[in-house]
Amino acid sequence: MLIRSVFSAFTQADDSTARKFGGTGLGLKIAKDLVEKMGGQIWVNNIDKVGSQFFFTLSPRVSAEPPINKKAFKQARTQFVGNVLVAEDNDINQVVAQQILLSYGLQVDLVDDGQQCIDALENGHYDLVFMDLHMPNVDGFEACSIIRQINPNIPIVALTAAVLKDEVQKALDAGMGSHLAKPIVHVQLKYVLNRYLAENKN
Repeated sequence: MLIRSVFSAFTQADDSTARKFGGTGLGLKIAKDLVEKMGGQIWVNNIDKVGSQFFFTLSPRVSAEPPINKKAFKQARTQFVGNVLVAEDNDINQVVAQQILLSYGLQVDLVDDGQQCIDALENGHYDLVFMDLHMPNVDGFEACSIIRQINPNIPIVALTAAVLKDEVQKALDAGMGSHLAKPIVHVQLKYVLNRYLAENKN
């Protein structure tokens, strides 16, 4: 097998039916896609029946977020009061975000795209919006630009798997005040909630 082929989908080094270990042959393909999305490269030194060495490079970026004050963070509350709107087109991501936010004592409404988010904000009151960037009909960038004309003050947080510097900067330029990477990490979400819902804390 050619070394480069191990990064192809549904490909394994040993495709015989007698191999000891199973699998779909997607792991290295996913790893390659993730590394390349973060601006890096991945390669294999050798491949044989003994083992292989894999290497990758990344181009880490400085976060657009200010560093967390650990002392203040330890004192931060874990329950909040407020109405939160989540714009997310993936059903599973919707449920995950909703359950986590509910665990913080928040009221949560869900919408499937940017246009529904705009409509919800025109017809209801919300203290914070989590906005996925890539949605059908109206994406998060366009929706945020429109919302800023209607309500320039409401906090909007980009909720997305895209963490590349250019993508984050595009979100900030569109009017989002911050970003939160998916899958949601509680410590990062707690920081965001303390930042934007400080006046609403219990």
